[in-house]
Amino acid sequence: MCRENTDIEQLHLEHGLTREATFTLSDMVMSNRMAEYDVSESVFFNPMGLAAFDVAIAAYYLREADRLGVGVDLI
Repeated sequence: MCRENTDIEQLHLEHGLTREATFTLSDMVMSNRMAEYDVSESVFFNPMGLAAFDVAIAAYYLREADRLGVGVDLI
């Protein structure tokens, strides 16, 4: 079942995306599913509901700000 009004629902409705044609992040990384794809193929990654992804991006920008000596320390 697709959440209403999401990219996943649109891919399902417009292009016939099925659950069987999708993989979890764990499948892609831990089970090396990426090896099945040619490097020229596009892979759609949808981080919806992945708070870990948000934290990882925030951590990256914090490290970059520290490295570049920019930003304002709020604590």
